[in-house]
Amino acid sequence: MKSVVIRSGVFKSKAQCVTIDRTSHVVGCTAVPSQSAKPAQQQPKPAKPVTDEDVAIVKDMFPDVEVEVIKSVLEANRGDKDATINNLLTMQGS
Repeated sequence: MKSVVIRSGVFKSKAQCVTIDRTSHVVGCTAVPSQSAKPAQQQPKPAKPVTDEDVAIVKDMFPDVEVEVIKSVLEANRGDKDATINNLLTMQGS
């Protein structure tokens, strides 16, 4: 048997190693993680309390969005204003 390394855009890994027997049948596959792969277990960012100031900052950027929507998106993003802004931009674009 021989092993070959192929590139694939379908897998999140950098390469896939395929073992082929003498009759050219694939008999095994193993994903090879890329160097930039993130560890499977990452701790989420701790929740930052949503303040009125955070809501006001985002509301200034999105005056047509209701305050309750902004609060909900901020809470869903654990107080992360950048993620909230990206989510609201996506919501407006759809």
